[in-house]
Amino acid sequence: MGFLLAIIETWDGSGGSGPDLLDVILDGTSIFSETFDTQDFGADQSYSPAPNVLLSPKSDRGFGFVNNTDDGYDMRLEPRFHNIPHTGRTAVIQWKAGGAGLEPTGNESWAIDNVTVTLGTIPEPGTLTLLTVAFPLVTFLGFATLRRRDRGRGRPF
Repeated sequence: MGFLLAIIETWDGSGGSGPDLLDVILDGTSIFSETFDTQDFGADQSYSPAPNVLLSPKSDRGFGFVNNTDDGYDMRLEPRFHNIPHTGRTAVIQWKAGGAGLEPTGNESWAIDNVTVTLGTIPEPGTLTLLTVAFPLVTFLGFATLRRRDRGRGRPF
């Protein structure tokens, strides 16, 4: 899973008038729960971005509410959103902002964009067994057929 994340305006992180918390929830289970701080260059936030995740620290991204201190993150590069185990036929993904210190959206807001969900497939156990047994057998029979055909023509194999 991946997405672009904007933390907008005066998020206070874990201290101050915080916590200001962002949660990502998959099928009712939190897979990401971190505080963000746009005021003190992340000094008070629990989230420590992986390399290249933080795109634009403390910059005016054009939202223009109060202090123009916005942070942009490329969460497609966040390892916690890679290879998330999931076996259900459906998935419900929720993004929630909260915490005792989160102020109204005119002062502390957030946005996501370019959400991607990539599904991987894992063969069922029966398929794996069939491949494990069939591949060596087919390979052996293929070589035996080639050898027999080459002997008939007088060429060594």
